[in-house]
This record gives sequence, C-alpha cells and structure tokens, in this order.
Amino acid sequence: GAKAGNEEHFLHLRKLREHGESSQLDTEAAPESAAHSFPAARACSGRLAAAVCGAACVWARRRLAGMTRARIARRAAGRASGADDAAASADFEQQRHKAPQQLERERELLLVCEPMRSNVNLSAIARTASCFSIKRIIVGGQGKFVQEIARDGANEVEIKRHNSIPPVLKKLKADGFRLVGLEQTNDSHNMFTYTFERKTALVVGNERLGISPASLAQLDDVVEIPITGLPYSLNVANATSMALYEYCRQFPAG
Repeated sequence: GAKAGNEEHFLHLRKLREHGESSQLDTEAAPESAAHSFPAARACSGRLAAAVCGAACVWARRRLAGMTRARIARRAAGRASGADDAAASADFEQQRHKAPQQLERERELLLVCEPMRSNVNLSAIARTASCFSIKRIIVGGQGKFVQEIARDGANEVEIKRHNSIPPVLKKLKADGFRLVGLEQTNDSHNMFTYTFERKTALVVGNERLGISPASLAQLDDVVEIPITGLPYSLNVANATSMALYEYCRQFPAG
C-alpha cells in the first residue's frame, strides 16, 4: 500500500511538473517569439531609415557642392567681367565744357521761325543753333530768348524780328537761299534721305498751326521727319534740333 501510494504521489508530481513545464514553455514561448519578431522588425526599419537618411545626406552634400561650385564660378565670371569693363572704360575720361571744334568755313544755314506760342521752345532752338554755329535766327512776331534756357545762345545768336515772314522769305530767295520747310505735307521729302544745299534757309512753323499757307507757297522744298508712333508730330524744338543736326552732318566742316 505504501508502494502504491508512493507511485501515485510520484505520478501526481510528474503531472504537475509536466503541466508546469508546458505552462512555462507556453508563457516563455510568446515572449521569445516576440523577441524574435518585433526586434527584427525594428532592426529592419532602423536599417531602412538609416539607408534613406544616408542617401539624403549624400544628395544634399552633392547638391550643396554643386551650388557652391556654380556660385564660385559666377563670382569669378563677375570679377572677370568687371575687370574687362574696367579695362575697356579705362581710356575714357569725362571732359566737361570741352572746347568747340573749329569750322573750316562759316555756315550758310539760316533759321527762320514763324510766330511761336512759347519762348521756351524758341530759346531751346537758339541753344541748339548756337551749338552748331548758326549765327542768325529770323523770328516772326515778338518772340524773345529766355537766358536760363538759351544759355550762351542768347548772346551768340543774333535774333531778327519781323511782323510777317512771307516777305522775308521772298527776299531770302532773291538772295540765293534755298527755302526748305520743316513740315508734314502731301509732297514732303524724307529728311534722312534729303540732300541739303549749303546755302539754305530752314523754315520752322508754329507749335500748333505749323507753317502758314502763305509761307508754304514760297518754299522750294519741304522735309519731314518720319514718325512711326504717337503723337503724330515732334515738339517743334526737338524737330528743329534734328533738322539742324542733319544739315550739319552733311556739311561737317561748315
């Protein structure tokens, strides 16, 4: 009986041990499985993130290096360009109030202005005329020079006033002047292709009305500055300056 009791007790302890070991194995199996699964996943994710971060860092370093090289190249090109500009402009030096060139002969251009509304325009014309060594302006009406605008032209250019311009034109033609009007007409010449005669009287009209019909009837030629935009005409002082320049371009020595 004692032997049977001991065997029964032994079997009971064995069952408990087996049950306990299986339970322990069960309780330890899950953590061991998790230890093999989650850390592996974390390790895999970490390696992937590290690889991505490394690739991004390499790309950023390369891009920064490229930008730095491009910036250095641009700065070098700018310095070279600045040096070239400095070398190119090193021979130029501004000369204010440079002495006028001497003409070989006196100009035979005479300027005739119909009565004008503005002494400002007349004074601007006088300044330009003086710069091109034109010594005399015939003015219709009571126009006068404004010293601050005409500058030296107020003293260098002789002004002759007449109440009416047509009789003056008739006399100039008799004296051998070719009468050329600066006006927009149906049969005008392009000023840039027109050949001036040396002995010319250039007739300029009123700012608003232009050259009067009575004066137009006495002209030999009419020249016109081509206009390609708006407004339809130039300011009278600007147009006169262009005409004076064109004449002097054709007769640079006087």
